[in-house]
Amino acid sequence: MKNFIWVCIVALSIAFIACSKDGDEANNIPIYSNTQEIINPPDTFILYMPLKSYSNNMATLRFDTNSVWRISKITGQSSNFWIQRTDSTQLIIRDTLVLGLQGNTTYNFYVILGSNESKNKFFAKFEKQPVNYSTFSPKF
Repeated sequence: MKNFIWVCIVALSIAFIACSKDGDEANNIPIYSNTQEIINPPDTFILYMPLKSYSNNMATLRFDTNSVWRISKITGQSSNFWIQRTDSTQLIIRDTLVLGLQGNTTYNFYVILGSNESKNKFFAKFEKQPVNYSTFSPKF
């Protein structure tokens, strides 16, 4: 019983911090929603998408330059999360992925509620990496 209470307290604390719609104030990380296209985001940002079991949720992103990004799930670990280019090529993001993304290319990010997921909010962190795009692999 003590373990259950402890887990509940920790889970609620994490949920409270992760669900802030104003961003990560300690690090000044902005949160963007999938309700509108995200064009030329800052070097570090968080993507928020609501989870629904009956349909995919999509966020459209476009970056201004060729760059390398670290993309990490913050919540929704059992949720299915993937990226798709306009030519329909897809790549699954299981937990964290470092990937070269082309500038001025539209990428659609999708998420659908996982079978073990009880939360209805999905957050992913995007961090631009100080890596030379032209020599980096893999690119998408």
